[in-house]
Amino acid sequence: MWEAYQKEIADDHYYFARSCIRQNFFPAAEDLYLKILRDELGKDIYDDARQTTCTGIAYHSGIIPMETTMTVVARQFALMNEAGYENFVCSCVTSFGIYAEVLETWKHFPEKEKETREALKRATGMSFEIQKNLVHASDIIYKFRQYLLKSNRGYSVSNSKKKFDSMEPYHPDLILANCPGCTFFLDRWQYVISEMEGKTYGENGYGIPVLTYEELAGLLLGYNPWDMGLQVHQVAVEPLLDKLGIEYNPNEKYKGVNGLDLGKPEMSNTLKCY
Repeated sequence: MWEAYQKEIADDHYYFARSCIRQNFFPAAEDLYLKILRDELGKDIYDDARQTTCTGIAYHSGIIPMETTMTVVARQFALMNEAGYENFVCSCVTSFGIYAEVLETWKHFPEKEKETREALKRATGMSFEIQKNLVHASDIIYKFRQYLLKSNRGYSVSNSKKKFDSMEPYHPDLILANCPGCTFFLDRWQYVISEMEGKTYGENGYGIPVLTYEELAGLLLGYNPWDMGLQVHQVAVEPLLDKLGIEYNPNEKYKGVNGLDLGKPEMSNTLKCY
């Protein structure tokens, strides 16, 4: 099943679909993205002034019917064809969802694709070919650099160290992360840095606990920290639990849900743990 979720990420020659939200809220973000791809990576990416919003928010709000959205999407593809590109890149996750949904609809209901082609022809006189490659802008950045690749982990560690150094003067009690990768590696890299440089962050050599928003909410709602799996974090969470006044049984830390002893992990030489 995993193979069905894999997708090709083109190396070059992208047609760029801007985001109506990002252009209004963070107008420089997309220009920065284009600059990185063009100037830093030397990629060919086309920014088309003729494109429009995908209508995604209006569609999801029930304001615009699916048939209209499909015709708008078809026009975007037609613009891509006219510009001579076949790799379509979305700046917005809502747009990416819309394009993916439309393509999946056409795949399973070819009559809808036929109706869309007819509607586009009547409205604009245009026709289109379905793109070869549909990706989100972050997919291309991912193909540039990712910490899951062993050769790139030094890059991830060094950037994480910059984050730790920048927050050190503020003596944070915890780091709250929205991304699962950020949570995992901001937790793990503290151990790595302690082993490499003998340096720890946080108070008394225990490091800074890194939690997901669910974990923090669970603690404040009174859930048992070990039932939540906080014992699998590399950085000890007990200093944070003590500061929050959350009760816990240290004898239950390394027991599984069935009460069996999971075994105590080997302790770090530098980063303290309970």
